[in-house]
Formats: sequence, structure tokens, C-alpha cells
Amino acid sequence: RVPEDWGRAYEEAVRHVQSRTAPGEPIFVGRPDHSGPFINDAAFYFLAERPNPTRYTMMPVGLVADCAAQEEIVRALEGAQVRVAVLHTEPQAVAGKVAQACLRLDEYLRANFVLDRRFPLHDALLRAPRKFG
Repeated sequence: RVPEDWGRAYEEAVRHVQSRTAPGEPIFVGRPDHSGPFINDAAFYFLAERPNPTRYTMMPVGLVADCAAQEEIVRALEGAQVRVAVLHTEPQAVAGKVAQACLRLDEYLRANFVLDRRFPLHDALLRAPRKFG
């Protein structure tokens, strides 16, 4: 059973993401830290009615910490020109760290996205303006 206020928290975050994206525009949903096992929020794609540009709707523990998989996700985000990322921040969704985990996806998100708005269970990020020169 989920807490009652989760419905409101999801509704606010979903509406915000929908206001920042066009129907059918892909978004990315992940965690603030992809270096360990976690419960991802695949339902957010469904609730927001926005597609996932990667083939990884579910991110199993052994897969998400793998550098090859993270590089594939980064290429998909770049290829789809994803402008909005959502990080599921609910603390109970994290289950520790994997030794020798890859940080490529986390570094990419930090370098290319900025915090747009914080919600009780999610952080909405917008793609940072490209720097030229």
C-alpha cells in the first residue's frame, strides 16, 4: 500500500513534466544515483503519457551499473534530444551500491541537465543550454 499523499505528489510531477514537453516527446526517468540497485519508476512514463527513448524501461541491478548499458542510454538520450529528465528521489527505492559501478549516466545527467523543480518524490530536470566557444 502506498501513502495517500503519493497520489498528489505524482500528479503534480506528472502535470509539470507534461507542461514542459509535447505529447509524444520522450523523457528519461531514473534515479539520482545509478551506481547501485534501486527500484526505478517505470510507471512515470505511463502516467505522463511520454515515451522512454531507451530500451531500458526496467533497470535490473546488474544492468544499470554496467558501463556499456549506461553508454547506450546516454546515446539514446542524445539521439532523441531528450529535454526533460525525472529523477525518482524516494529514499526507500535505493538498496545499496554495486562495487565497481559505472558513473557515466550520472555524470552525463549532471553535465547536461539542471534542476527545474523539486517534488516530494521526484526532481524534474531540464536540459541545460549548450555552451558554445
